Amino acid sequence: MRKEVAVDLKRLYANATADEAEQPLAEFEAKWNTESIRRRSAW
Repeated sequence: MRKEVAVDLKRLYANATADEAEQPLAEFEAKWNTESIRRRSAW
């Protein structure tokens, strides 16, 4: 799972501006429940 998350995060950071990153961010949030990721990484 970590590798998949890393690949998706790289798509976010590959954008030059925050405006360009909005769509990939929305896709990331839809794919990964970011709250549950935070909880898992805390353990």
